[in-house]
Amino acid sequence: MATDKKKAKAPARAGAKAVRTGRPPAPAAGPRGYTSAAWERVDLMSLELAAVARDLGLPERAEATDGFDVADAARELARLASNYNRALNPAGRNAEGEREDWVAVGGLGADLGNMADEGAVGAAADTVRAVAYELCYLACDYLF
Repeated sequence: MATDKKKAKAPARAGAKAVRTGRPPAPAAGPRGYTSAAWERVDLMSLELAAVARDLGLPERAEATDGFDVADAARELARLASNYNRALNPAGRNAEGEREDWVAVGGLGADLGNMADEGAVGAAADTVRAVAYELCYLACDYLF
């Protein structure tokens, strides 16, 4: 039968420290993305509205419109969200500017809801209505 032999443990050296060799650690990455998840969601909803506008043939129109349509709302939401994209606007916005932008988002949500209820967007009314509700919810969540 084999016997287990125990090795004597070497005593720890006093004051011994591990020495790192190789390259130094990388500096911490700067902040990326949006200043909040709500502004990222606003940007995604602008893309959704742009797709609805494309399906309705709104961006391809040559003549200028007198009123406000889904394509206009998509462009305005994208502009507002870009104010809070750290890659596009590293300086960001101040609290007063953000409050004004959320008021604008709430207004866009109300306008889109009215368009959906009036039938101005045709078959895409359900999609536009859902986006309008969410925009109003996000704006109210920030403002109140």
